[in-house]
Amino acid sequence: MENKQIYDLLVSINHTIEQFEGRFDKIEERFNQVEKRFGDIDGRFDKVDKRFGDIDGRFDKVDKRFGDIEERFNKVDNEISEVKEIARRIEVSNEDDILAMLKQVQNNTNMLGKDVKYLSEKVGHHEMVLNRLAEN
Repeated sequence: MENKQIYDLLVSINHTIEQFEGRFDKIEERFNQVEKRFGDIDGRFDKVDKRFGDIDGRFDKVDKRFGDIEERFNKVDNEISEVKEIARRIEVSNEDDILAMLKQVQNNTNMLGKDVKYLSEKVGHHEMVLNRLAEN
């Protein structure tokens, strides 16, 4: 092979290598673009993740509020149960008190009836009736 042929062959190989390098440059550029896109997507995912974190925090706050409300309802329920129990005791106590008072009134009425009968016998039954008519 002559120098000229070797030279032409080397130029041809060099040209092929340059084309190959050009292709690699394009591929590298594409990889850089893809990497940039992934970077953008990663940034978006970070923003979305932060938003989900914020939402999760809000749900935790809402859950805590529901827990507080449930605790308050339980306290109110217990207080209502206590009030019902007290009302039931008062009702039972009042019924017993009312029955005792009615028995006392009945006893007093019976005693007054006996006293009136006794006194009317002493004064006279007709005198008692005349006195009652005069008073009314």
